[in-house]
Amino acid sequence: MQQNMQTLSAVFQEVVGFGGALKDDLKPVDVPGWDSVAHISIVEAIEQRFGVRLTTEQMLEMTSIAKIKGVLREAGVEF
Repeated sequence: MQQNMQTLSAVFQEVVGFGGALKDDLKPVDVPGWDSVAHISIVEAIEQRFGVRLTTEQMLEMTSIAKIKGVLREAGVEF
């Protein structure tokens, strides 16, 4: 859904200041500021915004936008 993609974009804008397009192949190496510390903040913001609780395994899987969307799909969020 478009709204969920906008929410995910807002998370990245707020946490790491990334305002570009969130393409599926986008990875931490492509986004200045998306380091291990920011990753924790991104995960927390995703949990709050989407109303989900993620496991440690899911958090570690989130190594690209495609994988973040996949984890969120598993939690019942549509993209």
